[in-house]
Amino acid sequence: MYTKRLEITTTVGCVNSCRVCPQKVLKKAYRERSACRVLPFETFKRCLDSVPADVLIEFCGMSEPFGNPECADMVLYAHERGFRVSMYTTAVGMRLEDVQKIGAVPFVTFKLHLPDIDGNFQLKTTEAYLAVLAEIRRTGISGLESMSLGRVDDVTRRVLGDTPHYPQEVSRLKSRVGNVSHMPSLYKAGRILCLRSPRLRRWVLLPSGDVLLCCMDYGMKHVIGNLTRQSYPAIAASPELKRIRRRMKDEKAGDIICRRCEIAGRPLSHLQNVYNLLLARMRVFPALADSSSGT
Repeated sequence: MYTKRLEITTTVGCVNSCRVCPQKVLKKAYRERSACRVLPFETFKRCLDSVPADVLIEFCGMSEPFGNPECADMVLYAHERGFRVSMYTTAVGMRLEDVQKIGAVPFVTFKLHLPDIDGNFQLKTTEAYLAVLAEIRRTGISGLESMSLGRVDDVTRRVLGDTPHYPQEVSRLKSRVGNVSHMPSLYKAGRILCLRSPRLRRWVLLPSGDVLLCCMDYGMKHVIGNLTRQSYPAIAASPELKRIRRRMKDEKAGDIICRRCEIAGRPLSHLQNVYNLLLARMRVFPALADSSSGT
């Protein structure tokens, strides 16, 4: 279990149009801070300079990683620097040479998001796309699995063969703290914490170097620092993170996106919170304690 993670958003403005992703919200908020839409390789390297080796580097963030043509080079650089690496990709924009370049990287997770015929993530399964999927399987990339937000067509599934697949029900997806307008909103009162990262160390790096609190913050409400100007330890001690922690403890201290997040819960014992998180995913039994109130 990695307690520290840095998600790399290689571009702002995803090449895909997933029904459950609030890209318009992100692009509007980002334009107000930066014009740099594609993460330059040199900026990526500079940002990693002060990141501790025990931080898991995840290529996912808020857009398709291979929307940036230098993505494979970034993966190799992070691996060669000694970081453990994960990848979450639709494979859109990925080339055969990219697969071959990163095929030997020991990924913690390499998860493919497959297009579904229900319209949540639409993609024409061209010969070039299927060839990339076939090459991914052929190279035996470590940690390979797939997921979808609906039914996957038979051709795609045949190409991937026995690759572990985890379909997700759209109704169980998260509203991205209310940024996905067609999903139910919520509000959690009282003292809360993040069940996924109690220490608040699952940050998102944007092409500008700005660092967000987490991957739910498409509206960029909590920019906690900038890795082109600050070190990782400096951001970990940033005033914004301190404000967020204070507001998680005291609702009257100010608003935070965490109160509209499905992953937030009450500060129960660690085992109780793990139990609640598992049940929230399974939707089987009531949680040990009510973790939300309000709408």
